[in-house]
Amino acid sequence: TKLMPQLPIHSHTHLPGPVLCYKLMTELFKNNLSLSGFFFKLITGMGFNIQVLKKFVNPEIYYINAAFSMGILYLLALSASLIPTYLLAKELFNRQIALFTVPLWIFVPATVSFSPQFDQVYPLISVSAVYFLIKYLNSSKKSYLMLCSLILSIGVFFSFAFLLIIVFCVFLYLGNTIQHRLLNRENLKIH
Repeated sequence: TKLMPQLPIHSHTHLPGPVLCYKLMTELFKNNLSLSGFFFKLITGMGFNIQVLKKFVNPEIYYINAAFSMGILYLLALSASLIPTYLLAKELFNRQIALFTVPLWIFVPATVSFSPQFDQVYPLISVSAVYFLIKYLNSSKKSYLMLCSLILSIGVFFSFAFLLIIVFCVFLYLGNTIQHRLLNRENLKIH
């Protein structure tokens, strides 16, 4: 709240990740006025309604630029979530099902909204973490488990919502461990 007092009340409930990103973006435009002016002209020239962003942030140009650029970064992160979605479907099933998964994911209505909020980054972090966990369970390479843990820790820095993904990953890991132990017991009985 002290870092970015002009943000809407809802942002005060978030962990420091999104607020810190927004602060850094604001400082970038505030300290580079020529870049800020050019970016603002570019936004308005493309026909975007600046009045909508003024409802959420202070009317100064650099705040509007920061909010708009954060919205674009979130959309890029959302678009990048197609990659782990494809890879996860391919890992769990096959290439053909993965190719069906991508267009289905693209047209999920909730993922195509444009607003400067962190919700669009959830799929990228969540699916990537689950993908690396599945890769670890299938190959037992510790580097995949390390990548899963790293992605989840980044997610928790940005939002408490990723604590649920950690619980899900723990249950997935425990379920896999129990399954392997039961299969090993059955194999020992057969021999």
